Amino acid sequence: MSSSQKKLLAIFLEVSSATKSDELIYVSEWLFDWPGQSLELGGVLLHKEYKLPDYNRKDLTALEELGYLLKESETTEDPVTLHKKIVYRFIPRQGLD
Repeated sequence: MSSSQKKLLAIFLEVSSATKSDELIYVSEWLFDWPGQSLELGGVLLHKEYKLPDYNRKDLTALEELGYLLKESETTEDPVTLHKKIVYRFIPRQGLD
């Protein structure tokens, strides 16, 4: 597990505990000619409230493979705006691998 993934997990655990929510929403899209992405957990926009490490969709896939995230839904990426939304359930576990 990378250091970025460990930092993401620590933030997910903190926010999930505080909000009593396990719904994590990842959104990617082009905004004003720039690619953008965001994470929301329990109604908290993580990029606004926390200093997130550099991450990408591959990090979330890795956390899913490790059993920390369960993908519930995923939209098809829009070919023009590149908008994509993935909804996960965060599964807190004892200790971070």
